Parts: sequence; C-alpha cells; structure tokens
Amino acid sequence: MLARLLLLALVASAAAQQPVARDDCSVEPVLKYFDIRGRGEAIRIALHDAGVKFTDESFTSEEWGKERDDGLKALWSLEGKLPFGQVPLLEVDGLPLVQSHAILRYLGRKYGWYKGTPAELYKIDFISEGTEDVRKRLSAIRYSEASDAEKQKLYAAYFKNEAEAHRWLGFLNEIVEASPTDFVSGSADATHADYLLLDLLDYHDALGGDLSTSLLQTMPGLLEWREKMRERPKLKAYLESTARRKS
Repeated sequence: MLARLLLLALVASAAAQQPVARDDCSVEPVLKYFDIRGRGEAIRIALHDAGVKFTDESFTSEEWGKERDDGLKALWSLEGKLPFGQVPLLEVDGLPLVQSHAILRYLGRKYGWYKGTPAELYKIDFISEGTEDVRKRLSAIRYSEASDAEKQKLYAAYFKNEAEAHRWLGFLNEIVEASPTDFVSGSADATHADYLLLDLLDYHDALGGDLSTSLLQTMPGLLEWREKMRERPKLKAYLESTARRKS
C-alpha cells in the first residue's frame, strides 16, 4: 500500500508542475475536510456568502487514516499538501492552502473583503484571533478524554460560570455594539471576522443547546448582529440548505 501511495504522490507531483494560471476563476476551489462543520465551516460560510462556486469534498475519519500510511493524510502529506499534517485543505489557484485563518485571509484578498488601511486590517485580525481564543475553550471540553456525562457537566460549568462563556462572549458583544456598521470590525461589508464569529456562535449552540440560547439572550448586540448576518441572501440560502452539516 505504501508503494501505491508513493506512486500516486509522484503522479500528483508531476501534475502539480504543470502550469496553472493563478486567479483562474474557471477552476472551482476544492475544500477538503471531514464531513462536519469544524474548522471548515467558516470557510464554507465565506465562500457561499461571496457567491463562489466550490467543491465541498468531505471524507470520514477512516478515510483520513490519522495513524496509517494508506490514508488521505499520508497521501496528501507525501504530495506536500499538508505541511502540518492537518486539514482543512483548500485547493485554489493551483495552490494547496492550509490553516483555516490563513485560508480565510487568502480568500479575503482574492475576493475583496480583506482590504483597507493597516488599522482596518488590524481590527479584522484581532477579532478573528479573539474568536479563536473563545473557540479553544469549548474545544478543550469537546475533545477531552472525559466521559459524555462528565463533558455535560463541564459544558454546564462553562456556560454558567461568569468567568467563562459569559465573560468571553461578553467581550465580543461589546465589540459588536460599538461597531459603526452592521459588521463586527466596522467594515463596509462582511469579512472573515464576521464569518468566524457567526460560526463561533453556532458552535456554542451546537454544544450548549438551551444553555447557549439562554446566555445569548442576555447579549442583544450579538443576537441582532447574527440575525442580520443570517439574512444575507447567499448566506441564508446555504444556512437553510441540506448542504449544511448539522454539527
């Protein structure tokens, strides 16, 4: 099997050396990720909101083969596409892009939402990184080795503790309420700071259920902002479609 992977990698490497025009809109981007929302969801949200047609190519954990030499991880690593051995992987403009925030910045430059003065770009960046800080707190519970029962207790503590979800989402609520526009960074249109925040709130709902709903009721800025984002026509079509994963 390893020999087969090596052969496939050589073939792919040879193909990759063929000239590919950058910014060629005739070639649809291909997003490769697990069949979940996860780290791929903000990218999906961004592409749909921008009206970009793309191939959403998902795979199972078995096909990924984390510790095997005959899975997709091994193959794509041999092809030089996964410098950190992680997905999401976005193939666009003849490039294999990894790291979700870097992917979003690339797409923002390509499709025009990541632009402005250094100060304006900084606002997009610091809010984006802030959503990551909050997400990691929830993910630490989700991917811990605790039993399901223990995780439920940990989720409850996270949502009820004033120093946890209330504090961290409260920071984001204040930022939204202070924005002079309908978008979290104060930009004229949606940016990946908005896409990451939207995904973060949905992540809270998926893991916290009623606890998340109750908490967000105390944060009118975030609620109003989310409803406006959800009404953006192209994004609304995706969010209400069967293409969107349940979690």
